[in-house]
Amino acid sequence: MDWRSVLRLAAILLAAGSLAGCSDAITVHPMARYLDASPEVPPLAGKWIVRNGDGDAALLEVDGRETDQGRCRVATIHYREGDEDTVLGNAVCFFELNGHLLAELTIGEPYEVYRQYLVKVSTERIEACGMSPVWVMLLALAEDRPVGYSLEALQYTERGQNEGKLLVFISQPKEMRQFLELALPELASACDSGGEEFDWFAFERMSPEEQREEETAAEEE
Repeated sequence: MDWRSVLRLAAILLAAGSLAGCSDAITVHPMARYLDASPEVPPLAGKWIVRNGDGDAALLEVDGRETDQGRCRVATIHYREGDEDTVLGNAVCFFELNGHLLAELTIGEPYEVYRQYLVKVSTERIEACGMSPVWVMLLALAEDRPVGYSLEALQYTERGQNEGKLLVFISQPKEMRQFLELALPELASACDSGGEEFDWFAFERMSPEEQREEETAAEEE
């Protein structure tokens, strides 16, 4: 992808508001490799919800094959909160670095870019470290406390968007993977400790009854 294509796609993401006014991060190159071992991740098709007792609870919808357990899967992934509906990606690949699981979402046509999230996945739960891509979380952690890494070791640009910013990483995959092998343990530890910003946000699989109720409510709006 040339620089004009990168900037064009970044402009589209900015205009769309990316993640509803929050900070966002994309990489120009994919980090998942076809030689990576396939992690044991169950099928994810369906709807997942953060059960916080809020009528506008966050909803994650994975529109793909219900039996797909491959390392990479074709699926449109929506994130909904209140009236906001964001397409996070149209494909997802899972890979592990230093014992930590990452989900890499592909977004964009015809020019593709990528979002990576630090996750834990089971049959009934999808947990994400923070509600933002891993690079946003690493930057926030470095601003919050002393850490053993520096994002300045990587090449990226920064653009303002609404109340947040968009980070566009242009480093090569090998450099980014090496960086994450060093930095991920600190981020995972921060989310394990919990807090307002650094915590594991759990999406639980909606039952068929809940999905029907949600679909009926959406049709009535």
